[in-house]
Amino acid sequence: MHSRRRSTVIFSSGPLSSLALSTTLFAVTACGAAVETGGVVGGSGGAGGAGGAGGQGGEVPPACRIEAEGPYGSGVTFSFDNAGDTPVYLSKSCELQYEISACADGYTKPLFVHATCTQECASGSPQGCRACAPCSQSAEMIAPHKEVRVAWSGKHFTFGNDATGCSCHNTIAAPSARYRLRVPVHASAADAEANVSPRWVSVDFELRMTAAVILVPLAP
Repeated sequence: MHSRRRSTVIFSSGPLSSLALSTTLFAVTACGAAVETGGVVGGSGGAGGAGGAGGQGGEVPPACRIEAEGPYGSGVTFSFDNAGDTPVYLSKSCELQYEISACADGYTKPLFVHATCTQECASGSPQGCRACAPCSQSAEMIAPHKEVRVAWSGKHFTFGNDATGCSCHNTIAAPSARYRLRVPVHASAADAEANVSPRWVSVDFELRMTAAVILVPLAP
């Protein structure tokens, strides 16, 4: 009997997911995984709130630290893997929708990990404020025995206004520490497009100096 072959789809989720896949990536086992149902799907990559990756006063609590690591991580690649026999669907609105939160604040608030329609506050807005078309809601299908890979650069953002009044962002390097990914998984494309009836999958992982692939099992 021939074994099934697993296919991989590389999904580009914008400029913040441009962590070069040519970089040596080491596959790792996530620290833990959990599934929950229901809830409300937030914005792409944590548009539901602004957490702090460094904890109170910028210090990473002892329980969240990674020993023998430098101060900042080099990013990770999430492998959204469907090992089942039926398709699963992820919501997409400009970017695939998922959340990353930090152990340092008790995983209570998602980090903003995308800043696709603003520029750095320090650069100003010499050509005026940026204007972006709204993103349509769509579904990303992951077929049986396939995976979609999405890179996170290890950076997150805070937002404000520059001296000209334009919206802008500040880029923050997330410290080497423990984090949690949560992704809403849907049984149909219609549910994913409407952002209803999600099955939340969560995986705890470590952001280290060495780039890694984090397996996120999505099959029911």
